[in-house]
Amino acid sequence: WSIKYNKFVDAKPKTDEQKEWEEKQKNAPIPIKTFEVDLFANNTFQTVTGLGDTILRGKWSIVGDMRDQLWMKVWRFGFGRAVSGSTYSEGSTLSQQDDVAYWGKIYEV
Repeated sequence: WSIKYNKFVDAKPKTDEQKEWEEKQKNAPIPIKTFEVDLFANNTFQTVTGLGDTILRGKWSIVGDMRDQLWMKVWRFGFGRAVSGSTYSEGSTLSQQDDVAYWGKIYEV
């Protein structure tokens, strides 16, 4: 029971600092990387430009009930070039932040 609000309360009201921090987080710019990608027939891909000397490689697939979504998964480690179908990424700036997946809607072909 809150004497201030004269009712039962489940959570403590947010302070002005908390409200300001949440507003900043909501309006903060989102860091976006754009890069050119080659898609290959064996459902693998590799980046061409946009990441400097780093080359990201991985698997891709068209998914969804209406086949209208693209799924991509970056692989940092693999079996090397000697193994057919193997994917791996390379570059001096490669980090665990590059080990990501993307799932997005296809709007135009």
